Amino acid sequence: MIINVTLSDNNQNFTMYLENSVLINKMNKLDFNPNVSLVSDKRTFYMITSGKFTTEQAMASGNLNLTGDQNKLLELLSLFDHFTSNLNIVTP
Repeated sequence: MIINVTLSDNNQNFTMYLENSVLINKMNKLDFNPNVSLVSDKRTFYMITSGKFTTEQAMASGNLNLTGDQNKLLELLSLFDHFTSNLNIVTP
């Protein structure tokens, strides 16, 4: 799976490759034949990858533009673990 990402607020480009359960990203590079490409600001991208925003919410707010197979992005997001932020820390 190949996903191009452009962060519009700081003009960063990178490509994410997922193969054999390994996710690799290449900075300052866009693939010529990605499965999906997305353009978003950094905050929205983090909110989507952390599960706090859905792609539909981000697109409805105008903060996410997708081209290609949206299901590939959803497939990638489904592989991420989501953790609760209210962990109890035990100290000696």
